[in-house]
Amino acid sequence: MTDPIDRADAMLVTGWRRIIAAISLLFRGDVMPFFVICAAGLLGGALSESAYELAGSPLRPGGSMATRVGLGMVAAGLGTLILANSDRNDRLRLFFFALLCGMCYPSVIGQAMSDVERRAKEATESRNMAVQKSAIENTPAADISPDVRQEMERNIVATIEKAGSASAPNAETIKEISELGQVARENGYDSAAITAAETLTKLNAGDAAVDAVIMSEAATRPVK
Repeated sequence: MTDPIDRADAMLVTGWRRIIAAISLLFRGDVMPFFVICAAGLLGGALSESAYELAGSPLRPGGSMATRVGLGMVAAGLGTLILANSDRNDRLRLFFFALLCGMCYPSVIGQAMSDVERRAKEATESRNMAVQKSAIENTPAADISPDVRQEMERNIVATIEKAGSASAPNAETIKEISELGQVARENGYDSAAITAAETLTKLNAGDAAVDAVIMSEAATRPVK
């Protein structure tokens, strides 16, 4: 009969190996940078309060240590992999940059959010409906500031109206308007969804295409 301690030890080893394998699969074998970033972010988050006090800009009270270390790891990932796209082979530089991102997590997370909004605005300024659809899917209205949401929605509405005003919109254009309207409704861009439904109605696209856009009350809510 197997000793309970040996069995527990074997289970722990097996579990740890599975976790490592899952992380390796997720990061395509690039596991060590993942641990470097997490460790540096955790340490940076833990030191963030002291760092801000030394810099003369103390953090507002209210965040627990668990919150700070968690946000520190998030900021380390955002800073190294998205904002800076750091070289993950230079482990020492990666560690200290991730540490700095973790210590400055309020600024890093704020910058990352602003960067997402900027990219979304730039995408919706395009008059390509496929590009706008992708931008909406990646940036729900609830995740961005009201000003940015309104500007994005104005761009989407303008694109739909322009597509609908063509002398003879083809079936592909009607399909793109319908899909853009559905995605807009699902992600909280109500004015754009309403415009899409109205445009499809004017184009005699058929009840099925219009119903696909206005199938829920979301598309009829007034934009605040």
